[in-house]
Amino acid sequence: MSEKQVVEADLNFDPFNCCGNEALYPFKCSQCGWPMVFCYECDTLYNNLHDLSQNDQEINHFKPDHPGFSCPKCNYKFEYYFMQNPLYWVSIKDWVDAGFEHLLRKNST
Repeated sequence: MSEKQVVEADLNFDPFNCCGNEALYPFKCSQCGWPMVFCYECDTLYNNLHDLSQNDQEINHFKPDHPGFSCPKCNYKFEYYFMQNPLYWVSIKDWVDAGFEHLLRKNST
């Protein structure tokens, strides 16, 4: 049986303040396991969940044949359509072990 993955409904939206209509996608780097959150409403990448104000990483919005962005920890290049790849799913256990339980709704763990 596989572990439960963090999905948008598991996140506490209160700390994420990018566009007022947040649509959040939690994920991790498939190479180093670094957890992140992407707002697919406004294309904000929260690449440092220890400091949500650090969300100014450059994102490729227009060239599907180029990487979308790079992992801030290991520099792995994420494909443009990364949200369709299950390699980037992050388990609740890995999320909590990384120290981000406070970014989950109370009933998610």
